[in-house]
Amino acid sequence: MSTTIYWFSGTGNSLHAARSIADRLHDETRVVAMAQVLRSGNRPQAEGRIGIVCPVYALGLPAIVQRFIRRLPKDGAESVFAVVTFAATSGGAIPLLQRKLAKRGLPLHQAFGLKMPENYPPMGGPPPDEKQRRLLEQAESKIEKVAATLNQAEEPCREKANILLRTLGRIASPWFSRGLKKADAKFRANDRCNCCGVCARLCPVDNIEIKLEKPAWLGHCEQCFACLHWCPQTAIEYGRRSQRQPRYHHPQTELEDFLQIRGKKAEVATDAAENRQFQW
Repeated sequence: MSTTIYWFSGTGNSLHAARSIADRLHDETRVVAMAQVLRSGNRPQAEGRIGIVCPVYALGLPAIVQRFIRRLPKDGAESVFAVVTFAATSGGAIPLLQRKLAKRGLPLHQAFGLKMPENYPPMGGPPPDEKQRRLLEQAESKIEKVAATLNQAEEPCREKANILLRTLGRIASPWFSRGLKKADAKFRANDRCNCCGVCARLCPVDNIEIKLEKPAWLGHCEQCFACLHWCPQTAIEYGRRSQRQPRYHHPQTELEDFLQIRGKKAEVATDAAENRQFQW
């Protein structure tokens, strides 16, 4: 059976999880960026097994992931699994994903939560380096278990947060999504900005333009904070708190991983040894 893992990520946590799981699956696996599929205007392929790997936003799902799911062909996949990355709790993300998939006639067979370092500036930003190291080591161990389950399990298994957090997610996630049009009002570029344009190139939803030699945010932000964390000059700030925060990206991902998504045509690189494909 073939597997296609669709991922969305701002700082690399979910991208790393998607790649690492793909490396460990026994079947032929492709790793595909959701942003690339949506930008192309085409419907994603939904044959064989599908994986959805993404972060948790406001105890729910990122808006871009919800849009992606609405484009999945109905009744197309043999099975679906999901991995959601989070800093505190998966909240209502997995039940929400299950409901969204059900509307496309796609049952969610396996779902897992993966705790990883915080990277959301309004919540304080990333933890100290030593805590990051411990979290990443624990995440690698969990990824091994997830892949083993996906290789062996046939019965449905879905991890979920407690009922209170799931209930809060049903409230917080829609509220968060409604606020996205105004969410980028706090972004600004400081005096270190050299107008390199990296932020505009890597934004997954084309929400940044360079105007008057400074980045300008256009009012449809996803709150992934890729622009802030990947800026080579550490020139992008969000409100005042980010000035005191270190930047973060998963240590096994690179800026180029995200810049490649902007290509007009998807390019596929095949790793014969691992029987894995990366599509951008």
